[in-house]
Amino acid sequence: FQRLGHMFGMSTGNALKIFAKTLVQIEPFLNTLILWPPSKKIKYFLPIPFGAQDYNVQSIIDCLEEKTTNPAKQAFTWSDYKKCNTLKYLVSSTPDGFINFISIRYSGRISHKVQTCGYLDQV
Repeated sequence: FQRLGHMFGMSTGNALKIFAKTLVQIEPFLNTLILWPPSKKIKYFLPIPFGAQDYNVQSIIDCLEEKTTNPAKQAFTWSDYKKCNTLKYLVSSTPDGFINFISIRYSGRISHKVQTCGYLDQV
């Protein structure tokens, strides 16, 4: 996000916010393009820092949070950790940056359990 911010003349935080908001909006349209490549393909396209150490990396995961101001959704989306209303997504990418998994949207009240989102079914 630092690189994106630099390329588009904005802060790293702003690039992250725009990415998170855009990703959530386009996911329903691009859902058919999100797939988990075979392990051999992931290993073939490992970036040099990963390949040089012979890592067996299949994916890199992170959580995106979207703040909601919709009053109807706010009753179910409170996050004690963030102290605000949020919607959460688990996003996975291959080491070379190919997005290979996006979870369904969860409310801010859900605990951070990877087991509930379907990610482990892909691994």
